[in-house]
Amino acid sequence: VLLVEERSLGSEARPKGLVERREVTLPA
Repeated sequence: VLLVEERSLGSEARPKGLVERREVTLPA
């Protein structure tokens, strides 16, 4: 099972609200 989580980071973390993408592999 592949879980893709996308969340936009505010100026607090990055200067231009970039998008952080994380791909987590979970046991089926």
